[in-house]
Amino acid sequence: MNMFLKKYWNGEEKLWKVFWIWNFFVQIVISTVTEIIFIITVFPVVIIIAVNKDFSNISFNKFLLAAIGFLAVLFSLAYCIWAIVSLWRSAFNSSRKIYGYLARLWVVVAIFLAVIAPTIGIIFPDSIFNDFGDEISIEPSEISFEQKAPTDLEWSKVTFGQPKLKVEEILGTAPLSIDDAAQSVWKYWTYKYNKDDDDILKIIPWGTVYKVYFDSSGKVTHKKIESISKEDALKLKETS
Repeated sequence: MNMFLKKYWNGEEKLWKVFWIWNFFVQIVISTVTEIIFIITVFPVVIIIAVNKDFSNISFNKFLLAAIGFLAVLFSLAYCIWAIVSLWRSAFNSSRKIYGYLARLWVVVAIFLAVIAPTIGIIFPDSIFNDFGDEISIEPSEISFEQKAPTDLEWSKVTFGQPKLKVEEILGTAPLSIDDAAQSVWKYWTYKYNKDDDDILKIIPWGTVYKVYFDSSGKVTHKKIESISKEDALKLKETS
């Protein structure tokens, strides 16, 4: 394997193999898989942190999954560097020099679009390389982040002594559900956007809350439904 990687890294392979196999088809597969892993493992944690403004409601398993997601991104980045360097060094291992020039032009454009342009956009927000244009606007009053709440029938099926897996089977595992290790409670929020805030990340939880409490063995002890007003949620946000 080391000899294989070294051969490509040193530019000792034919251009068509380096480009079509490793910089095109394999790169597409790795990028797609990495994006899927990132969305599944990291994105839910980011949402929880954005909503709760802290890490207290994130379990160890979620942190572990997020770490796996970041490792996948690092692997994808390392592969991309290897493939780009291999392409640059193998550019003229072809029957026509024009293909070599086109391959190196591909490398330059790819690096510019992936690294240089975004960096310029961050340093100079008013430049044409800034992707966050002023033309995008959001009407906060029309936005709500609704999480699926249990139906009356589903809620009635949750009974004393049920194991946690059975509760998940009945209610489902909602994307924003919180497993609070301290209280061992499963919470189902109805999230709504606070229209008094301009930042879309400033989301406060208010509305109906469905709670199922478990004992140390993971069995249901009791359940209850709470209602948190917008005013109370704002007070909690101000004190947090």
